[in-house]
Amino acid sequence: ATSPVTFTDLSAGVHTVLVRVFDKAGNIQGANVSFEVVGPKAPIVFFIVDGARIVGGPGDLPVILPGAPIRLRGYAQLTDRIRIVVRSTASVFEFPVEEIVDPSPVEPAPTGLTAWKIEISPDLSPGEHEIHVTAISQEGLESNEAR
Repeated sequence: ATSPVTFTDLSAGVHTVLVRVFDKAGNIQGANVSFEVVGPKAPIVFFIVDGARIVGGPGDLPVILPGAPIRLRGYAQLTDRIRIVVRSTASVFEFPVEEIVDPSPVEPAPTGLTAWKIEISPDLSPGEHEIHVTAISQEGLESNEAR
């Protein structure tokens, strides 16, 4: 490629490219150049409410009763979208934060973030399931997953 080169659709994170220069004498020199694409911060998911109990904190394994909805609460930027993926199923839910603002959060949202809450009803079979939550910025950049 020639200079300048434009990269599109890069995910958030560190990327490295090899840049090579050639002179008229045929000499070649190269160097790796790293740069970071900064995406939105991962949403904060601070607890799950199910039909039986409130669960929160690392290491807790919530028990979801058959047929009970899963209620998630958290914080993200108001302009983000929240994507919720239940990995063991084909269930993918996506919502603009501005449409799921929590009018009465358990705790005030950190500066620059908005409290949100959502209820989803994936078709879960008995067993363990992972729920991953991602924030997506207006520009389409995705955060790391919150689990």
